[in-house]
Amino acid sequence: MPTAIELCAAAVAEVVRTAATLVARCYWRARQKEWRSRLPVSRPQVSRLQLIIVGLILAAAAIIGWRTDLVGAMPQTASF
Repeated sequence: MPTAIELCAAAVAEVVRTAATLVARCYWRARQKEWRSRLPVSRPQVSRLQLIIVGLILAAAAIIGWRTDLVGAMPQTASF
């Protein structure tokens, strides 16, 4: 039967092992972030206005593509 000192020593060893694991994970994540930050990233900067313009172009293309269905549903749009 283990004594109280042996049980405490086992508990302390488990806490130290857990703490070491957490420190190693934090260190690894920090290293990964450093590594990723060194990689050149070329992302095009897109403004809100550009997104609105693209959205309007897509909406116009959809309306032109579905013109026959649109005119069938709303005949007053035939002249457009």
